[in-house]
Amino acid sequence: MNYSLAISTAIAVAIAYFVLPPVSAAQPRGLLPADFYSEVKVGEVAISPDGTLLALTATTVDEEQNLRHQEIWMQELRCGRPEGELFRFTDPTRE
Repeated sequence: MNYSLAISTAIAVAIAYFVLPPVSAAQPRGLLPADFYSEVKVGEVAISPDGTLLALTATTVDEEQNLRHQEIWMQELRCGRPEGELFRFTDPTRE
């Protein structure tokens, strides 16, 4: 192994160890099975042909009814960047 590469790698590891927060600080606890019901899973993502809209599907799980619910959400884009708020495209009262 190249000596200078080994030194620079050791320095980078030391800096990362002392500067970056430990993984435990980033996450107070692990993922629990009950967390599954509060997650929103983003599925298919598509951009309109003119590049002004982004569409995505969001799936949630209703624990009481043991059902999945999927909706389409959209986001306006300007020069490829999000503009404004994400908005629901589908009717939430229909299945």
